[in-house]
Amino acid sequence: MLVVLHQLTLECFLSQNQRELSFRLLNRTIKLVAYDRAVLWDFGGRKPRCLGVSGHSKVEGHSEQMRRWLDLVRVMTQRAEHQVLAEGAFPPQAAEPWRALAGQNGGTAVLWLPILEDGRLLAGLWLERWNGRAWSLPELKLTASLAVSYAAAWRAHHRPPKWGLLARRLLKPNRVGLAALAVLLFSLLWQVPLRVVAPCEVVPKDPWVVTAPVNGVIAEVAVQPGQEVNPGDVLFSYDKRTALEELKVARQQVEIIRSGLNRAKLQAFVDPKPRAEVGLLEHRLEQEETRLQMAQYTVSKLEVSAETKGRVVLDDPHRWRGRPVALGEMVLMIVNPQRNKVRIWLPETDNVDFDRDHALKVVLNAFPEKEHQARLTYVAQNVVTNPEGVASVLAEAQWQTEQPQMRIGLKGMAVLYGRQVSLAYWLLRKPLANTRSFLGW
Repeated sequence: MLVVLHQLTLECFLSQNQRELSFRLLNRTIKLVAYDRAVLWDFGGRKPRCLGVSGHSKVEGHSEQMRRWLDLVRVMTQRAEHQVLAEGAFPPQAAEPWRALAGQNGGTAVLWLPILEDGRLLAGLWLERWNGRAWSLPELKLTASLAVSYAAAWRAHHRPPKWGLLARRLLKPNRVGLAALAVLLFSLLWQVPLRVVAPCEVVPKDPWVVTAPVNGVIAEVAVQPGQEVNPGDVLFSYDKRTALEELKVARQQVEIIRSGLNRAKLQAFVDPKPRAEVGLLEHRLEQEETRLQMAQYTVSKLEVSAETKGRVVLDDPHRWRGRPVALGEMVLMIVNPQRNKVRIWLPETDNVDFDRDHALKVVLNAFPEKEHQARLTYVAQNVVTNPEGVASVLAEAQWQTEQPQMRIGLKGMAVLYGRQVSLAYWLLRKPLANTRSFLGW
């Protein structure tokens, strides 16, 4: 028997993989002790798993017999003793499956052979004898020695990865505190760049802003959004009726006062009385001539032309038709589409000290698979409201390389980087700010 025991031990250690080892445990153990059926169970997961049944190449996982075995083996997860099983070894809820199993095949006697590691159940070999044959004490001693060899072979073929072993050791109850302390210390020491994500938009660089040169009502917009224009092209025109009428009246007033002044000068040679009116008429003439010049200037600005070459940026041409505008009010822009930059709306709570030497990343909503590099050039000092109504600080960035294909108006997100901070600060900065704001300390 000792020779057989040694042979079985050697065969188990020579197994190449788990499947070969399981086959030998199920079918070669019979060389040492006789049995009618063996079932091998794996306890490495959350619930027992049947690895095989002796004499069968395939396990029927949903059979009635398998259901009974599972009901009984679940109880064995708490039993690490090498023993012959009897009805008293099971709780009341498992008594019925045991009686059904023991009554099969003229009476069934079961030997439980646990495979252990440091007292923890790794696997178990369920050996059945039928027709009322019992297990003897010498057989129990032989299989107890065999269980030690099986456990060593099992551990050799089921060694967990090093990271899993380390995790289990750290998560032992007496080491949880040390593991938590190590993680906290790591987060305090690990330095990462402070990162801020903010909405952004592609805007024109150095646009030519066209404003209203005079007060009046726009009669027609001669260009369309996105239209290419050249110097001298008409952009929009005013309603001319009021301006021309004012010019006509101003000319008439100048002629009337000039005629009265000439008549007063002629009469002053023969009658001293009109001499007092000459100075008054000269002053009135000067005022009316100034008014005439203003009217002439207004008429000269009734058609606004482009002063540079570029593309028109305009919301809706029809919205301006018949609309009164004030002097200096912006009507449209002329831009070079190949010259653009990034406008960033930094949330007020994220206005940190940024690293100007660290390139920021821009990801546009229209092309989320690409990212572009830009360099921060300007951060405003005052807080304004962005188009979404959020209190923000305006910032601008220039592309690292020219982006002539970039369309003006594209929106996305910009990722800006600040100074190096600890991981703990990076994670807790906003929660800490919200907590202090809420508590007022």
